[in-house]
Parts: sequence; structure tokens; C-alpha cells
Amino acid sequence: MKRSAFLLPMLGLAFAPGALAQPAPAPKTSSDPATETVVVTAEKTPESIVHYYVRSYAAPEPHLEKITSWNFKKSHLCPKTIGFTPSVNAFVTARIREVAAMVGAPVNPKQDCKSNIVVIVTPEPQALLDKIRADREDLLGYYQSPSEGDRLAMVNHPIQAWYATSTEDYDGHSLPDVYYNPQCPFGCSYAVTGWRTRDGLVSELRAVTIVADRNKIAGYQLGALADYVAMLALSRTQDFAACPQTPSITSLASPYCPSSGMTQAITATDLAYLRGVYKMDSGGSLHAQLSTIASEIEKTLEAR
Repeated sequence: MKRSAFLLPMLGLAFAPGALAQPAPAPKTSSDPATETVVVTAEKTPESIVHYYVRSYAAPEPHLEKITSWNFKKSHLCPKTIGFTPSVNAFVTARIREVAAMVGAPVNPKQDCKSNIVVIVTPEPQALLDKIRADREDLLGYYQSPSEGDRLAMVNHPIQAWYATSTEDYDGHSLPDVYYNPQCPFGCSYAVTGWRTRDGLVSELRAVTIVADRNKIAGYQLGALADYVAMLALSRTQDFAACPQTPSITSLASPYCPSSGMTQAITATDLAYLRGVYKMDSGGSLHAQLSTIASEIEKTLEAR
């Protein structure tokens, strides 16, 4: 059975507010001087923290509306770092590989493999993105109009990532997600299962380009920078200014988090998120994928 990916329904996950509160006590009266005033404050539950984290950080691929990841069958990741000294380049590259192995992502065992994750440190990030837009537009990822492509190619954060993806159908055929694909000028069609809850379409990463502004990362600890880059390399996000409600390396470049609250290493919550990405059913619905990720984080928080 075939249908156009452009006609797929938009699937989402409803996040319920998780704050729980007890009933407030009756007010004290003049005839009851012994009554004490009790102030009850609502505490954030693990569920609400998880939902906020997943909702703010996860970015479904816009063409397919699913969480995207490195494909175990086809796209084992191979990172490369450019712009630091050779020893620092090697350290960042090795850390991406290490974190990938920790969360079960597919890693190319060869050190001299063809890179599909490139971390670039440059004092002129916008000039670099302009060149990528001109020469390798597909590396920016999927967009629906030229004006959207212009916005996508803008550098707005000290460290930012762009994700090139493909859609693999139920028969195992893959097509890149691009603004215009000459292989199917009137819209690409894919083989699907026919089930609404699991259509069999998979969003897979083809390439990740991470650009860091040398002028804005001078104060970052190297370990923290490497962990943050690893997080970006292993899962698609469009929130590069996240300030989650639980310790997370994703807050490293956020202008909204107090510097005292910045995390300097990848956390158990971050690793649980990534494990969920690589445990989820890649061919399942967005709702099911996000549920798997959230469940993995909840187990980690409850074990503390």
C-alpha cells in the first residue's frame, strides 16, 4: 500500500500538567487562636519535569513528523571535528563516539570512515552557513519554501546544529527529505503498513552539521562543550536555548538559565533521553516514540 508522505496525519503528544497540590487549610479565625497557618506549595512531579524536558527539547522531523535517529541498518554515525587544535579535535570526536556507545546508538567502528557528523568551530559562523546554503543546501535539512530555507540558514546561537534526514519506507527504500527532490518532482510516495499507529515509515539522520562560534564559546569548559555537542549529534532538536527543569547539558548555551545552574557534564536525564531515542520503535507513531523516551527518563528520575 502506498501513499504520499505529505498526506500523513500530524501526530502529537499531549502533555498534562503534572503539578499536584493538596487542599489549602481553612483560614484561622479570631475564635480559634490556636489554629496554625499552613502554607502548601505545589511541587513539580517527575512526570511534569519529564514532559517539559521532552516537549521543549525533542524536535520531530518536519517532513515526516517523527523523531529521527541514526539508522542501525544504514547510517552508523561517524563524527569529525574541525577548528580546534588537533588534540582537542580528537577529544571532541572521541566523546561523541563514547556517548553514542553509552546510549546504544550505531557507531561506525572505523576511525577513518566517511564523516556524517561534522563539528566546525569558526569565528565567522554565518559566512560558513551562507556557503553551505550555496553549495550543499541539502545539509540544512527539510524546509517547505525558499523563505523558510532562508530562516533555517540563519545562525542565532553560540552552538547550533542542522540535520539532513531521509525517509525510509516499509520496503526499506530511502529518499532524502529535501525542498525539491528530482527523483519525485510531484511528491514522493512510500510503501506503508496501512496501520495508523505504526505505518512503518522511519525518519533517519543522513548528516549532522554542528557549528560553534569561536568568539562565543571561549568561556566553556571543554568537557561540557564536548558533551553538549554529543547531545546535538545524536538527536534532532531545534531548541538551542533550552532551560529544562532538571539538570541537563542542554542548558549549556541557554541565555535563560542562571549561570549557577548550568550543568557542566551530560546528566543521567540526558542519557536516558538518548537511550529512549534508540529504544523507540522507529517505525511507530510520534505519540508512541515520545512515550518511550518519556518512560526511559521517568525510570531514571524515580531511581534517584
